[in-house]
Amino acid sequence: MNTQRICASYAKSKLDDFTTALKELGYKDSTIKEHRKKILRFLKLNNDSQITNEVLKEYINNHCDKGYSKRYTISVKKSINVFYNFLCTNSIDLSRIKRDTYTFSEEDEVLVNSFLLKYSNKCQTDSINRKRITLWRFLNDINNEKICIKELDEKYITSNLLNKNYDDVRIIKSFLNYLFVEGNLSIDLSLFIHPIKRVKKSPSVYTDDEIYKIINYYSEDNLIGLRNKIIIMLATTTGLRSCDIVRLKLSDINMSKNQISIVQQKTKKPISLYINDELKKLILSYHSLSEHRKHGHLFSNEKAPYGPMSTGSIRYLLKKAIINLGIKKEGRKTGPHSLRSSFATSLAQNNVSYDVIQKTLGHKDNSSLDSYVLTDVEKLRKCSLPTYNPSGSFLKWLGEV
Repeated sequence: MNTQRICASYAKSKLDDFTTALKELGYKDSTIKEHRKKILRFLKLNNDSQITNEVLKEYINNHCDKGYSKRYTISVKKSINVFYNFLCTNSIDLSRIKRDTYTFSEEDEVLVNSFLLKYSNKCQTDSINRKRITLWRFLNDINNEKICIKELDEKYITSNLLNKNYDDVRIIKSFLNYLFVEGNLSIDLSLFIHPIKRVKKSPSVYTDDEIYKIINYYSEDNLIGLRNKIIIMLATTTGLRSCDIVRLKLSDINMSKNQISIVQQKTKKPISLYINDELKKLILSYHSLSEHRKHGHLFSNEKAPYGPMSTGSIRYLLKKAIINLGIKKEGRKTGPHSLRSSFATSLAQNNVSYDVIQKTLGHKDNSSLDSYVLTDVEKLRKCSLPTYNPSGSFLKWLGEV
């Protein structure tokens, strides 16, 4: 976070440079005009003051929330924050505005970092970050109760972890045990946390007919539709994770062999997958038409600022297709992982061995498939034992019941 103090007169002199930078990123004139309008209104009210993060927050709280809609307030906040960062760094950062930070002591943060060190060699960065956020929330809750870690007791632990999910409880329990071992707690509070049984949920699987409709929802007649169709086809015909799809580069695809070769983002393991001729043709067509690929990735946002796509964009385009097609969710999720589950289930129902499915999905062991492959009830029915009509004492007992 920037903490510089910027003179208002200097900010006004840099507004044209900010406008030029937005134009270079490909923003439309109408969008740039809206940014300028919001920034000028802010500068007018702060004409003689120094601009700081505190001034920005005060402006949002005192002026925006009193007459504007929530959506417009968010857009104003983004405009003036992006402009302030531009003044501080002379570059435009279009990343999302971070939510309010968690509040706890620096000593507690040191404890969290030292605890997470033991995971550095056996967990991926994303997994470690999820653990960190869980512990930050836990420490933030403690701070709000005006107590410190050493004041924690059995009553607080048992009453405040009831509504936590399985993963959060498991992380907090491990953290409390670590604090006891390191001498930061006089008693092992992890012993008071009863184990929560993880409920296994059936994977979200769509039928072949539904997958066909989803693939063809997007038209090849326009660039965005073509891109979206390719992304859905990649997920449904290769089982690629969305995090790997957004990072895909043309150099990862061997067109002569119809083969994608990448290092998976989640497992850091290499994998090679086959693509059919139709998908290859669409990829080549999209690559020849798309002009915004300075970042090197195959798939781009087709609107300014033309950066690489995010996994959130894939979730949105898939959910949009499912809802507009009128496909009943029936408890199924609408994220891209459902396409991966559908792909794995389709392979299993077509008698593909679990070893092949495991390698195709990039898993280390077959047990991972439990959360992907939906049980084929019809095939299980064929394996059932024959039943016989009751007789003798059993038949007599049934009559009495």
